[in-house]
Amino acid sequence: MTDAFISLAIDGITRDDFELWAQGALQLLSGEDFEPTGGIHDGGQDGYVRKSKGYPNHYIQISKEADTRGKIRKTIRRLKESRGVQKLTYVTSQSESGRDLLEAKLSHELGVEIVIRDKRWLVIQTTVNENLKSSLYKYSHSLIDDLKKVQSSERALDYSSRLSVVAYLESQVKSLPGTENFQDLCLDTVIYEALSATNPADDKFLTSSQIKDFINDRYPNMIKKSKTPLFDRLAFLSSKDNDPRIRRHPNDNYALPFSVRDEFNEKNLSILEAEDAFVGSLGKRLRDSNVEVDDEMHQLIIATVRHTVVETLRSQAAHFSASFSASRAELDIRVFDIVRDYVKKQSLSPEDAEICFDGASLIFRRVCYTSNDIERRYITYLIKYFSLKFVMEGDTSVSRYFSEMASRLRVYVGSDIIVRCLSEVLVPESSRGMTNALAALSRSGVSLRITRQVISEVYHHICLSNKIFAMDYECWHKQATVDEIKNIDKILIRSFFYAFLEPRSHERQPRGWRNYLANFGNANWFDPEMKSEDEFGSFLLDKFNFDFVELDEIQDRVDEKLVQRLTNSILGYRDIETDGAKILAQNDAEMGLYINHERKARGERVSSDLYGYNTWWLTEETAVLRALEEHDQRSDIVMHPQFLMNLYLIDPQLTRADSRRNDDFAPSLMGLRITDRVSPYEMKKFVQSLGDLSELDEAAVRARIRQASNKLKKSNPFFEEPQTVAG
Repeated sequence: MTDAFISLAIDGITRDDFELWAQGALQLLSGEDFEPTGGIHDGGQDGYVRKSKGYPNHYIQISKEADTRGKIRKTIRRLKESRGVQKLTYVTSQSESGRDLLEAKLSHELGVEIVIRDKRWLVIQTTVNENLKSSLYKYSHSLIDDLKKVQSSERALDYSSRLSVVAYLESQVKSLPGTENFQDLCLDTVIYEALSATNPADDKFLTSSQIKDFINDRYPNMIKKSKTPLFDRLAFLSSKDNDPRIRRHPNDNYALPFSVRDEFNEKNLSILEAEDAFVGSLGKRLRDSNVEVDDEMHQLIIATVRHTVVETLRSQAAHFSASFSASRAELDIRVFDIVRDYVKKQSLSPEDAEICFDGASLIFRRVCYTSNDIERRYITYLIKYFSLKFVMEGDTSVSRYFSEMASRLRVYVGSDIIVRCLSEVLVPESSRGMTNALAALSRSGVSLRITRQVISEVYHHICLSNKIFAMDYECWHKQATVDEIKNIDKILIRSFFYAFLEPRSHERQPRGWRNYLANFGNANWFDPEMKSEDEFGSFLLDKFNFDFVELDEIQDRVDEKLVQRLTNSILGYRDIETDGAKILAQNDAEMGLYINHERKARGERVSSDLYGYNTWWLTEETAVLRALEEHDQRSDIVMHPQFLMNLYLIDPQLTRADSRRNDDFAPSLMGLRITDRVSPYEMKKFVQSLGDLSELDEAAVRARIRQASNKLKKSNPFFEEPQTVAG
């Protein structure tokens, strides 16, 4: 059992089994006379340390609860009600960073010595103790057996072996903590890759010419775009003054020293273990979802999810590329199409194909919204791999942008991005991909800005969602299932339902719709008679640490007649003529022109490429770009959100600037269509078909929902081309 497997097993066993296993672990490891009390869910103690005389005053608490601080405080309060307590040892399945500081803080606050044994401590102890491994296997054998099957299976598209470039880059960044030139780091990385098979003991070397040929074959643009000549970089890496990372031998021969090869091998092994543990985690999710399938279908669903994750991240890297090429293409990633195409290649019956499609879609969505440490670790490797591969194979301006631009970025955040962030409010904090990314970028020095128009758009989006929920969903939301609500085109209503129907995978279950709205300041703000846009705007500024730009600052700097012409063009591209659509189109026209004005006023200039610009619009919007081109205005104003995500993950300058950076990022949902939603027209027919439910009892309501839901599913069968709309 590797560290990753042990960690996954601790995550996967039940609360009761974890308490029993941890009690046994303490008895085995503690040098003191530990006495388990045998109780489960007692709230105050799971054991105590015997004293030679008198009553015990050192107690043990074992828990899988996420809130370590709250659980310890509650335990001490309950113990003090009936016992004298001087010390508490708290064993948790959670990983607690800064454990020593937390122990000191709680000990001072509670007047009791607090000792915390977290998951990292348990993993270390289990790694070196065969008895602990055996007892853990007893409680998690189905999970471990799944992992053994995974180890013998074919790896996903051979990316595990190619992920070695990530290992080389990370090792070099660590060895040269002062290096800020990303181009040099990339060149170092491919030099290591070229030398990976060298070994002086076996007389295996490469000359500088062979290294150059290897790099030119794998990464044709790498050498010519680097400011530092290859031979100078080889001399630097092999210099005795630099604790040489490579060795230069007689006759222009180069090789990696044993210590560096060993370091890379260890890192590469950890990447292979990360993939095994990732697939094992998918298997556990499938078992826990109560989807009843045989072993063959179980493995096929997991293979489908693994393929979908890899292909989705490859597609997101294409979004990354589009930010550099100023692409006007629609960048919507239809995850359900990736799943469907893979399932169709498996020669399944229509019934089995639908089972595989539904199961894989369910597990993929849960990985996105409630990813665990193991899943985020592997996903981070993949994101880094695809991003790094693109940068290495891109043109000169790409790597220069990484080296020089990050700290000067001024980004205006679009309403679509903010709505995405709000929709993450109840998913676990570690899984809030877009929210956490914006926070990390802000800490790293990127200036995030929001306009009055954007505040208004987001506010009215929530008001409209509130109105639609009251009309279409309020009367039957307690009887809904995921099958019905996944087709709703309003993202906030969907996010409410997911939290309401799947509370175990969220921070908490909202008591109702208005309780959910309270997460955005005050539910009353969004009622029809309220005019609370300013209050909501203040909430957004405080929550996301945005800089604010007032409405007149924008309107005073753009040509009113040109705004109107752009507005009409945008409406034509969107083919929508409602009053709300006209307002949104005008806002987008003003924003596009304002970005261009800002660049000119600030003296931002480019020569042969667009990467000299500092001011950008962060959005997935594309219609306004076509309208700008139509009216001979610069349209290279949009930076796709995925660009900033990938930039942050692989640029050393940004990561060093953020001392709170977490190496395991949640997957970003930007640009993803996870479910194959039916058209708004079909969804409206579904709601209307429910009719008046006010006089029906709960069983009758559920029956009517099932009947309408079956009709809805038939409107979008698995093997037909999906009828979908953007959203």
